Amino acid sequence: FCSESSERVLARCWNCDAVAPRAQFLFCKSCRSVQPVDHSVDYFRIFGLGKNYEIEDEKLEGKYKDRQKKLHPDLVHSKSKKERKYAAEQSARGIDAYRTFTNPLSRTIYIILFYERLIAATSSLKLAI
Repeated sequence: FCSESSERVLARCWNCDAVAPRAQFLFCKSCRSVQPVDHSVDYFRIFGLGKNYEIEDEKLEGKYKDRQKKLHPDLVHSKSKKERKYAAEQSARGIDAYRTFTNPLSRTIYIILFYERLIAATSSLKLAI
């Protein structure tokens, strides 16, 4: 599972091979290609939120709408089939994250699993050292 330090890890554009920070890598800044979903980016980072239960609904909704506007089919209809696929996958991930965070039970379960994986990853690192 991801950690704060993974934000510094770099990703490469599938289209032009440009280097970019992994966090929120929706579009390549060099060629503007839609990028594939990076599942190491957790739901908190998708919306730029703190990793806690309390989430301001208005802030979440605004961030969700901003993200989805960037991936709207009308904006990517002229892109390649591959980019349209990536945009649909990015959009679906945003929808899933939004639905998870707007439902109190789903949010609670996500947070428990998030920290459970983080603790397991940290424990594995300690055992390896």
